[in-house]
Amino acid sequence: MPEELPPEGKVSPAEKVKLFPLTPGVYLMKDEQGRVLYVGKAKNLRNRATHYFTKAATEDKRTADLVKLIVDIDFVEAETEVDALLMEARLVKDIQPRFNVELKDGKSFPYLQIRMREDFPRVEFTRTPRRRGVKLYGPFTSAKGLRAALQVLQRIRRLRQQLGSPAQQFLPKIFDLKRVHEFFSIGGMVAWR
Repeated sequence: MPEELPPEGKVSPAEKVKLFPLTPGVYLMKDEQGRVLYVGKAKNLRNRATHYFTKAATEDKRTADLVKLIVDIDFVEAETEVDALLMEARLVKDIQPRFNVELKDGKSFPYLQIRMREDFPRVEFTRTPRRRGVKLYGPFTSAKGLRAALQVLQRIRRLRQQLGSPAQQFLPKIFDLKRVHEFFSIGGMVAWR
């Protein structure tokens, strides 16, 4: 647990981040009106947020411009890095902070979705996964990487594409999900069960 923080306004953001926990989570950097300027994620909140207040960070113009405006900084702990990633994406979309360029485009993270209720389960890329009747892998950080992996999978296993009849592209009813999981673990892409 972080040490007890002094009353608001008594501590500079640079000092406040030194009291952050060493756990995953998101941090919110705020201006003098309390508006969120930037939302970031970290697997170690203290280490990541402290970096903004080092000399090396101020050498980057964009970071220096951000740090000049920071009056307060808060954090929200997450159980895992994945939870922090998803929390950051949701907060950026909801708040639309000035300094967050990524994730403001309305897109969500891509998933690999397998429709298990079909006679010939369809394997597909999606940003809006179904809630029922599917096996989901993801979220993935690279849509391009996921699409490339799907192309390789389709060549190897002759997978049914979104627009294709079962007769044209056969997929065995018993699909080896463990192999798909292992495939996505290759080359830095990770699939979560």
